[in-house]
Amino acid sequence: MTNQSIEIQSNVSIKEITTYKNQGSLKHIAYPKTIKQCKALIENLEFYNIPYFVIGNGSNLLISPETRKFCINLTKMKYFFKINSNFLSFSCNYLLSNIYTICKKNGFSGFEHLATIPASLGGAIKNNASFLGNEIFDNLEKIKILKNGRVLNLQKNTINYSYHKTDLSDCIILSATFKLQEKCPAEILQTYKNALSFRIEHQPKGFSCGSVFRNPDGFSAGLLIDKCNLKGKVKGGAMISPKHANYIVNFNNATFEDIQYLIDFAKEEVYRKFKIILQEEVEIIQ
Repeated sequence: MTNQSIEIQSNVSIKEITTYKNQGSLKHIAYPKTIKQCKALIENLEFYNIPYFVIGNGSNLLISPETRKFCINLTKMKYFFKINSNFLSFSCNYLLSNIYTICKKNGFSGFEHLATIPASLGGAIKNNASFLGNEIFDNLEKIKILKNGRVLNLQKNTINYSYHKTDLSDCIILSATFKLQEKCPAEILQTYKNALSFRIEHQPKGFSCGSVFRNPDGFSAGLLIDKCNLKGKVKGGAMISPKHANYIVNFNNATFEDIQYLIDFAKEEVYRKFKIILQEEVEIIQ
């Protein structure tokens, strides 16, 4: 990279940038701070045919330390939020929990359930994150993206999205605007507490990416894996959670290979027993 104003770090531990915290490090990570820097960085990478991937909080990623892809980390982009009546806009690098705090302080409902997901706004939109039936697209109005060197504004009705999936994989989400309902902060807080209690009760602790697989139509991925008697199966430092079979947890300094093995094994066993092909929800960078 020739643009010295863009911060680039070398030999960064994967444990520092993902919630999986598997072993290994990445050779280089760039931290653009402005849209201009993002554009310049991507132009350079594409000019030299260097493959790359973009991350925020790294909560839905499994990264191999052997990857040859260059990492662009958006966590140091300039933060901003704006409130205009009941329309609230946020930069992509805000964590959902931070957005919830801002909304609660100002008496706006809509992020109480989503706040329990350890994701940045950009990643949550790209994957149409949801919890307890509440999707991030429910209150979304529009987004601003960077695509093919151009900054574009997209209305919600121009985006193709479905269960934990969108057509936004080939762009960088810069910001988003939501239309939210006013509500008493005490009610907002109680809804959040109920959602958090549910998550704590039903989902395992420890380092993970959340749900590894999407639920197939009409089925629960976790239940299918459970019926294959795979809860508690261990490979190295990784384990299919005894509490929820759709979680593979890093309980003892797991490697990428440990986690990948259990993902592949669970897929093979579910297909062998039920003839159902599980689709990964976690994004795997190799």
